[in-house]
Amino acid sequence: ELKKIIAEYTKLAADSVGGQSVMSMEMVREKLHIHSWGGTDRDGVKALLDRYSDLYFGFTGQVTFKGQKTEKLKRLIAQDIPLDRILLETDSPYMLPNMLSPGKGKQPLCHPGHIPYIANTLATIKDTDIHTVYKACRQNTRMLYGI
Repeated sequence: ELKKIIAEYTKLAADSVGGQSVMSMEMVREKLHIHSWGGTDRDGVKALLDRYSDLYFGFTGQVTFKGQKTEKLKRLIAQDIPLDRILLETDSPYMLPNMLSPGKGKQPLCHPGHIPYIANTLATIKDTDIHTVYKACRQNTRMLYGI
């Protein structure tokens, strides 16, 4: 056993997480970090949470997006994921929080200074305050990465 953390980047293949990805392999027994999660498979997320006790979902500015049916579903799924399994992250330079979008044709740059927008959106989704989100996510990061 290597005791390594597996980080799976799912931005472009989010709904394959429970299917043909490293997560579906029986040999996976390590801590798992789904980076830049943005899937819409609600049942798949619940199954992953049940299957892996050391699985954490990283939320980027994508969770702040509104309007489309898929974005609403992603917020429902974020509501389903326990706070003790969530990480705050950017996908720099991508996934700029919705409220900071510079407009069509301009190149936005996301950076760690945008984490408060992500945390605030998650606090709203979870019906809690931003300090509770920060505290939980800080603890989750320590548990996952040992820092």
